[in-house]
Amino acid sequence: MQANDITYPPTVGPIVHGMREYLAPEWSGVSVTPKRSGKPTARMVTVRDDGGTGRDGVSRRRHGFNIWADTPVDAQNLAIAVADGCRKVFRALEVSDPVDVTDDTDERTLIGAKPLTHYFLSAVIPVRALNL
Repeated sequence: MQANDITYPPTVGPIVHGMREYLAPEWSGVSVTPKRSGKPTARMVTVRDDGGTGRDGVSRRRHGFNIWADTPVDAQNLAIAVADGCRKVFRALEVSDPVDVTDDTDERTLIGAKPLTHYFLSAVIPVRALNL
């Protein structure tokens, strides 16, 4: 089998599902989705697949996690919980420290008139090929 014959499964859906389950007991009301919805909630996490390379049927896929919450402390704690979930649930090979993101005025996510605090982190999660 050649490298271009290897097929990797979609990853965002399973990661969204696993992160929801991981956060649920402690973080009530958090929405975990692949894309930011039109109606923001006080606690949100989005997951995206930023790609990666595969070798021998295992891909080192980098995933980006955007985290928002209605207070700076809540946002930072939620970002730390997401990082912990990447390590514990998905056995991430690397997890960046959460970074505070300053959104431009037109990119801010508001609840009422108050902007949410935004953090970002990335994680390298191994993905096994479907057809080995």
